[in-house]
Amino acid sequence: VKRDRAAAEIVFSSGVPITAVGLDVTSQCKLREKDLDRMRIAEDPAGNFLIHLVDLAEEQTHEANPTLYDPLAIAAIFRPDLLEIQAGTVDVSLSGPGQTIFKPVAGSKTQVAVKVNAPAFLDLFVDRVTKAVGGLR
Repeated sequence: VKRDRAAAEIVFSSGVPITAVGLDVTSQCKLREKDLDRMRIAEDPAGNFLIHLVDLAEEQTHEANPTLYDPLAIAAIFRPDLLEIQAGTVDVSLSGPGQTIFKPVAGSKTQVAVKVNAPAFLDLFVDRVTKAVGGLR
C-alpha cells in the first residue's frame, strides 16, 4: 500500500467486506521453469504473448521467473480453495514503506489470505493460458 497509504487506511477501516491477498502470500507464486516450458511448447497465442512479456521483463529486471501477484488476486475470486483465509483487521502504517499489520479477529468483514497452495495455483494459471476452450480461456 506504499503508493497511497491514506487511501488504504480508509478502505481497510471502512467496514466493507474485503478479501486481501498480500505480498507475503503472492510472493510464493513465481512461475517455475516447468511452467514457462509448458507455455513455450503450447503454441498458443496467449501463452506465446505471455512468454514474450516474460522475456521483455527479464531483460529489464534480470529475473527469469516472474511473480504472479495480480493473477493470484483474481484466482481468489473463483478459486478461494487455493487460499487459507483468516478474518481480522488490517492496520495501515501511515508513515514508512506502507506496511500493513494483520490481527486475527473472528467475525471481521476483512478476510486476509495467510497461505496459498502455490503449486495448484501455478498449474491452474498455466492451464488457463495454454488451453483454449471454445476460443475462450
